[in-house]
Amino acid sequence: MLVTAKKTRAQCWVDVFEQPHFQGRMRRIFGPGEFGAKVAERGKWNVASMIVGPGAAVVCQWRAKPGGDDKWLQPRSVIPDVSRLMNGATLRSIRIIVQREVV
Repeated sequence: MLVTAKKTRAQCWVDVFEQPHFQGRMRRIFGPGEFGAKVAERGKWNVASMIVGPGAAVVCQWRAKPGGDDKWLQPRSVIPDVSRLMNGATLRSIRIIVQREVV
């Protein structure tokens, strides 16, 4: 069964947490879209852990210039410590993309 476009878009989100291991404040960000790493509480805290929704793919970027250091996260990815994706480097932005999947 193929997921409808409307249902997929409704499931296109990422939950971001202010501390590693899903601790502290959480915010659900709906995509598609591109957001700076300080996406929550008007830029007062960085993304430290995240959960990718079932209808989303996420591109994490560590450098100002797109390219080589981007990390792609698939639907339903669970990242307990974002800093470990790039050996402690600070996340600059996340791009949320609608991802169709078969269920």
